[in-house]
Amino acid sequence: MDKQSSDKILVKINGKKQEATLSKKQNNKKTFSWVLPETEKEISASAEESNIVPLKKVDRYKQERNKKLIKRTSSLPPGKKPFWFKIIGIVACACLVGIALGLFSVNMLTETEEKTPKQEKTAQAKEGKDSEPKEAVSSNSEKKETEQKEEKKSSFTIKLDAFIVQAGVFSTKEAAEKEGRKLSVPVEVIKQNDKFTLIAGISPTLSEARALGKSIEEQGVSVYAKKYEGSLQAKDVADKDGEHLTTLLQTAIVQSSKAVEGEKVEQEALKELKTQLGTLSKKDDLKEYTTSLSSLEKSIEVPLTKEGGERMQKNLLKVIAKLS
Repeated sequence: MDKQSSDKILVKINGKKQEATLSKKQNNKKTFSWVLPETEKEISASAEESNIVPLKKVDRYKQERNKKLIKRTSSLPPGKKPFWFKIIGIVACACLVGIALGLFSVNMLTETEEKTPKQEKTAQAKEGKDSEPKEAVSSNSEKKETEQKEEKKSSFTIKLDAFIVQAGVFSTKEAAEKEGRKLSVPVEVIKQNDKFTLIAGISPTLSEARALGKSIEEQGVSVYAKKYEGSLQAKDVADKDGEHLTTLLQTAIVQSSKAVEGEKVEQEALKELKTQLGTLSKKDDLKEYTTSLSSLEKSIEVPLTKEGGERMQKNLLKVIAKLS
């Protein structure tokens, strides 16, 4: 029996057998048509028709970036705002406070400037009303006060142009006074160049001082004639009174020295000196020197003899010592 070929098929059609031969390729090959959508729209349309969810391409980079953004925004606790909100708030508050203070200070300044001229005007008006009767009543007293201010008392320095008959120089006033009590002639202690000097006489020139010194040496006292280098201080004395006193002392030195030397004395000058000393000794600002000035004024005799000149020299040295 022949082996039946696998590629032959017997088919009965209307009771008749027919043999059909198929090729292996046609027999084995199963074919169907593939229909692929060309666009995404067709894909989505077909998916909707068949209820199929289309797959989308996932971008990993965008996915990671979105996760990081979500983490950053979610890192703050709920209800807490970012830090830059605080900075903006602080700056805004500072600006508002500064503007408010500036406006307040400007208002204060303008108010004070407006008030000041008004207050000055009212004060001036009040002063004008109040001062009119006072000025009329106290005009004389104000004039006296201004005169007193002009003649303000101070320590007046007296510079004498004279030469002294010196009987010794000591470092202390006590030592000078102790030595002066031992001498047989009247002497006084004056301060000169931070030293204490015993003076036995005073003259306007060096030659007259030497002549006066010789008469003193005859009484057993060693003396030396030299230029007077000190200065006298009239305390609490007005300038014009101090200048007047300086002139009178200079005149007394000249006239007394002439009388001791036996020279001619100017009688009129002595009279004027006596009068002026009497007036000056009564001044209020010379009360401290009233006694010594009065003694000098009383010792002036007209005419003036040698003995009178010696008495005048003695009282003149007391005035100089008082001012020293």
